[in-house]
Amino acid sequence: MGEVARLLEAVRVHAPGVTVEADAGRRGAYAYDASNYRVAPLAVAFPRDGDEVAALLRACRAAGVPVTARGAGTSITTPQRRRTRCPQWTLPA
Repeated sequence: MGEVARLLEAVRVHAPGVTVEADAGRRGAYAYDASNYRVAPLAVAFPRDGDEVAALLRACRAAGVPVTARGAGTSITTPQRRRTRCPQWTLPA
């Protein structure tokens, strides 16, 4: 099982209410921020509250996949993403 499939399965088991998108178009929208780096994450998750964030983190731990929290696209997390291609998560405003 590939890394993305393993992640999606873990989310289905541990965080069934969390929306996770791994299609190329959605990942591409999160491949950049205010920096010059362009690296698509493995997936993008959209937890709605703290409980869903905790469930998402449990799922990623179970899948053995690191996580990068996305802020406002200001380039604060880009060096980490550049090295690991971590899935990202973002909260609604």
